[in-house]
Amino acid sequence: MKSSIQKLLFVVLAAASVSCMIFISSCKKETRGCTDSWALNVCHDCNTNSPASCIYEGRIVVWYQDTVANSIHAGGADSLYFYFDGEFAGKSPLYYIAWYPDPIFNFVGPGCGDAGASTFTKRWESNHQHVFHYRITDEHGTEHFSGNVEFSVNGCVRLQLTL
Repeated sequence: MKSSIQKLLFVVLAAASVSCMIFISSCKKETRGCTDSWALNVCHDCNTNSPASCIYEGRIVVWYQDTVANSIHAGGADSLYFYFDGEFAGKSPLYYIAWYPDPIFNFVGPGCGDAGASTFTKRWESNHQHVFHYRITDEHGTEHFSGNVEFSVNGCVRLQLTL
């Protein structure tokens, strides 16, 4: 009788152990990361969103009309230097393409990557939008333009420089 109770106890304990192992292994572990599909670093295996870890990207095209180029050139400059949040983004020679808004064709300036305009890509964290401070100088360090511009994820912001 004692041996059959021991056998029964052994079977019950074994079944309980197997049940516990199945229960524990079926629990999904928390995996934190960026789960936003708009982010460059989306984590498809993560099950808990960590928005601060998301990295986004947007582009800006900077353009101007001939009058701006002529005015800057008259001051002895041939190039523009672009800074966003104090970080050098690139330079370009002054260009003399006649970009003029056209209400008939709904033209509001060149698009990102178009010839004759300066396009830059910026990255940021946490939100779908980010405001950058821009500063544009010539090769002599003279500041010609500055201000703030809001980037949107995967977007193309058009910034027209005017006198």
